[in-house]
Amino acid sequence: MTSRADAHEIVTVADALGDVLHDRRALAELRALALEIFGAGDRAPGWLLRKLQREGVDPQRSSLLRERATGRALGYMLISPSRLADNMSYGSGMGLTPSARGRGLGRRLVLATAARLRGAGFTRLELPAEDRLRPFYGSLGFRAGACHETWLTYPRAPKPGRELSSWLRAPAEPWTPDDDDGTRRVELAGWREDTWIHTPPPRTSIRLAAAVAHLSREGRALLIHRVLLPQPVEHHLRPTLLALREHGALGTPILLYGVKPVSFITHELQSTGWIVAQRSHLMTLTLDDHERHPP
Repeated sequence: MTSRADAHEIVTVADALGDVLHDRRALAELRALALEIFGAGDRAPGWLLRKLQREGVDPQRSSLLRERATGRALGYMLISPSRLADNMSYGSGMGLTPSARGRGLGRRLVLATAARLRGAGFTRLELPAEDRLRPFYGSLGFRAGACHETWLTYPRAPKPGRELSSWLRAPAEPWTPDDDDGTRRVELAGWREDTWIHTPPPRTSIRLAAAVAHLSREGRALLIHRVLLPQPVEHHLRPTLLALREHGALGTPILLYGVKPVSFITHELQSTGWIVAQRSHLMTLTLDDHERHPP
């Protein structure tokens, strides 16, 4: 008789499905699983492939949970190795189908993925977690770090020359642009440089007076990966937030990632028509001492 513990197995996404980045059948199977886990929502065609590309997901490092007897997929944990930091990895999504929840399988999935990463020489795993999931990851040895927020707004009437078709043709700049005038900028909000490197077109960088913003088009939405402001930040913050709302077509969601909840920044965001869409904490697992945290 197969024990309950042996009724499920955790394998790599590559072993279970194949090359989800290049094989349409494999991608379709992963997409079907993602929709079962998270729901259909308002997703544009091609959304999953762009996510995998943008976040640099590695099918060989990512895990899939399935029933051993039937092979039915019940969940996954996507992993993105860093291109910029040695032995660093990021969690790019984890979830279980409704029927698999509440049975300790999520815990097994995370621990098995962490063990595989540790065996491959990775020393750290980072992922964002909403408040409700902090206790879950904390029980697995993750430590909570800084809080980051995603803010949402919709465009005001775009000014002539700032329609999507015009500014999306502009070239993307490096994560930290070089300037001949020696302007020093500080980060107002930012996701990960790794993600900017991986993001496929259409993406662009725009200059808003002395500010710089990196953006990409994801389905109907515009994602702002990073905003850099010259000092003093207080003088440039409000004009920049208003200017960002002049890009895109009416009704297009604009998402600003990686905002630190600082009082004067929060006040200006609220007063210029932005709202909090998501709040999460950076959770970090040190893999080389993970064995101190028993399952």
